Amino acid sequence: MRASAHVYLGASPPLSRRKKMLLKASQGASSTSSDTNNNHGNNDITRRMFIEVVDEIKDDLSYLHRRYEEDELIAGLRQDWTVVAMVIDRIFLIIYIVGLITGTIAILMDAPLAADFFVNYILSPHNQTNWVNHTQEV
Repeated sequence: MRASAHVYLGASPPLSRRKKMLLKASQGASSTSSDTNNNHGNNDITRRMFIEVVDEIKDDLSYLHRRYEEDELIAGLRQDWTVVAMVIDRIFLIIYIVGLITGTIAILMDAPLAADFFVNYILSPHNQTNWVNHTQEV
């Protein structure tokens, strides 16, 4: 099977069909007849065709309105998920920084002189001379 060349998103008919209907309506209105019943019949046909065209225009406008509302909904959802992604990104950044600082402190505390420095110099400042003397002996 061959795929159709035109894809319509809504229930609107092709534009060429509308043009044909309008052309028929205008020809029906411009035709003159000596018979009053025939002229009245042409007016009824013209009125029906006009009503069909107006109904199609109404359908097209309702389709465009629905499409606009769907696009607005999608844009709102996209914005909401962008905010959620930024919050999750910030949480992972904080976790990364805490892990980086914790790992750096753990590695530095594993060094023998760093542990002595931390215990003797930082925690008890009155023992500063002992730490300095200890490092000079090594």
